Order: sequence, then structure tokens, then C-alpha cells
Amino acid sequence: MKYKIFIGMREIAGYYTNLSKGFRAKGHDVTLFDSVPHPFQYERDAETLPPLLKAYSYFAGLRSQRPKKFMMRQIVYLIASYVSKGLFFLYSLFRYDAYIFSFGTSFFPKNFDLLILKIFRKKVICNIAHGSEARPIYINGAYRHPDPQSSLSTQRIIQDSSRMKHKIKFIERHASLVIAAPLSSQFIKGKVINSFFLGIPFSKKTTVCFKNRKTDIVRILHSPSHPVAKGTHLIRQAITALRNRGYAIDYVEVIGQPHDVVLKELERCDFVVDQVYSDTPMAGFATEAAFYGKPAVVGGYGWAMLKNILPPHIFPPSQICHPDTIEEAIEQLIANPDYCLELSKRAHEFVTAHWRAELVAENYIRLLEGNILDEWWLDPNTVVYVNGMGLSERDAQNLVAEVVRYGGASALQLDDKPQLKQKFLEFANIIFG
Repeated sequence: MKYKIFIGMREIAGYYTNLSKGFRAKGHDVTLFDSVPHPFQYERDAETLPPLLKAYSYFAGLRSQRPKKFMMRQIVYLIASYVSKGLFFLYSLFRYDAYIFSFGTSFFPKNFDLLILKIFRKKVICNIAHGSEARPIYINGAYRHPDPQSSLSTQRIIQDSSRMKHKIKFIERHASLVIAAPLSSQFIKGKVINSFFLGIPFSKKTTVCFKNRKTDIVRILHSPSHPVAKGTHLIRQAITALRNRGYAIDYVEVIGQPHDVVLKELERCDFVVDQVYSDTPMAGFATEAAFYGKPAVVGGYGWAMLKNILPPHIFPPSQICHPDTIEEAIEQLIANPDYCLELSKRAHEFVTAHWRAELVAENYIRLLEGNILDEWWLDPNTVVYVNGMGLSERDAQNLVAEVVRYGGASALQLDDKPQLKQKFLEFANIIFG
């Protein structure tokens, strides 16, 4: 069966543009809509948007560009944008067989359109595996600000955590299927599709030539979307320490630049350093690097747990390490060119065998057809992970402790997961004690 698929409402690091290309390569009819222009200018889908979505984008754009002092114009643009989107939603009920929604989004606030789609018996897949849409805020470094005074207050963290928990619960109830990542599934109760079995799609053609380095100078690339959460200051410290120990390093940082700049640098580097506090061994940037035949250094706390969840053939090959040993992990790729080359080959072989856009699209079609392998299912109740992403263990303990002090244990929004809640309380007890 050839499906008519709507994908929206937010692009995440080129994931859905690549996925739509994979679907089209298989002959499916796809409309991809990104309601939020991406600051890094990821490649846009060349497919022409339906007129009503163009109208929505136009009025939403006018609203964002006009000063808020023009209140009446703001109201007119708001109404016009919602009318356009509402009319398209009604049209979509007769146009599409299936919907794929990203990052906890859907057409309307509070995802109430999921209930309507369910009534119309539409197949709806909600992907909440990208991270911040599902990960508890109190263990999410992406919410931290370089200036601590500008970070979220404890009260705000508790309020937003409650809203997130209710949002996820609603999505679970009304979506046909939910996709999630194991180590960011704390707020999810029912069984979901493990995102690692679907993969991260990539469609750009790359030419890879595996060969040993010609010089002693090692070119290392770091391109953080959020320098605070990615641990950029620690990566800089590690590079400085390695230089002081005599290693010749050409260290390149790309921050806030268009995506094409990142891809050009991927062609030139020897390997990349992705992040210090990750909960996945191969996120978007590391995946792109692997397609270019470049291995990634990735720090994190949850590797042993993740290895118990994933079968070996689906665990992405990166230079994973504990955050405290990020310098040693980088050094190993510098000092051992043969090992670096071997890891380059394994990473490239993995993504080309499992995560090419057409293959990921095929996996989604299996979801739509109900042809789901048993090993694809994840029971979040069996995952007891408390370290989060984007912050040190000590910082996470502090945040959890503050939340519990301010709002009690129930503020963690984990009353339906007593084992996980107890683990968080023990985690924070290092601070209490």
C-alpha cells in the first residue's frame, strides 16, 4: 500500500526532511510542514506546501515580525493563521491516511486534535524521542542558561514538569503509536516503540575514503547546538590539556552557523566531539559524522544501562565514555590512528546498514501496517535512569533536591512509578545528607 502521509509540525536537526525523502523514494505521498523556521537553516523539503499551509506560515510570520504595540494587527494575524490551519486540518481528514507528529507537537494547543484524529480512525505516530519534549526538566541541561540568574526557577520547573507529564499522558492515550528513547522515558507509562530500532534518517550522498592520517596534526570538530548543555567548556578544557601535553590539534568549533557549514567541516575533520553529558551514543550530529566516516566522542552516564536494553547489533558505535574521562577518550582517538580508523569504518557501516533514510522510512511503514517486531517494544517502567542529559551528576542531584524540597516528592511527577521515584530520592539524598 502506498500511503498519503502528513509530517509536522517541527523539524528536528533535519530528521523529518530526511524521513520524507525516504518515504518518497519508496513511492509514498508526503507533505512535510515545519511551523518553526530553524535557526541553523537545515535543508528544506522542496515539496510545494498546500495553499492553506502557505497562508498559515504567511500570517504567522507577519505576527512574529510586527511589534507587539500593534495589538489589533497581532489579533488579526493570529485569527487568520488559526483559521488557515484549522481549514487545513479539516482538509487533511480527507487527504491523508497517516500522520507523524514530532517533538510532542500536533496541529493545535494541548494536542486536542489527536482526539479528533482518533475518532476519524487515522493512524497517528507521535515521536517524542528527540529529548527535551519528554525528558524531565529537572534532569535536562537544555533548560540551563549560561547566566544562572536567567535559568528557570524551581517553581517554574515544577509547573512545567506537571504540564509535560499531562501532555505525554494525553499523547499516550490518543496516538496510535508513540516513539520514545529509553533514557528519556521517565514520564512515559505505557509501552512505546524504542527509537533505536527505527534509526535517525540521513539522505545526503556522501563520498567516504577511509585512510590513515597524513600528518601528525589532528583536526577535531565540535558543533554544539546548545554549548551549555553539550559541555563545550569542558571539551575546550580537554583540548587545552591535550595540547599542553604535546598533541598537535587543529580544534574547530562551529556554533550558530548554517547546517551546510557543519557538513563542510565534517568532510575536513578527523573525528568529532559531540557532547559530554549525553543519554544517547549517537544523536543527530554524531549520526551525520558517521555518514561522513568520522567517529564521535560522546560522554554520558547511562551506557551500561543502555547496553542492557539494546541488543549489540543496534547499539551505535561511538567513542563513548564517562563524562569525567572525556579527555582520555579524545586522546585515544588522537594517539591511536588505527583505532580511530577502525571506529570510523564501524560507525559508517552501522549507519549505512541501519539508518539510511529509505530504511528508516521502511521501519515507519512497518509501524503503520502493524508489522512490529517484538524487540522494538520498550517498557519504560523497566528503565530506572536518573542522570538525565546536559548536566553533571552533581548539578542533577542539586536540581532534583531543590524540586523535592520545594514541592515534595510528588513534584517529581513520578507517583505512578514508585521504583523510579525512590531512585530519584536516593539520588538527591547525597545533597540532603
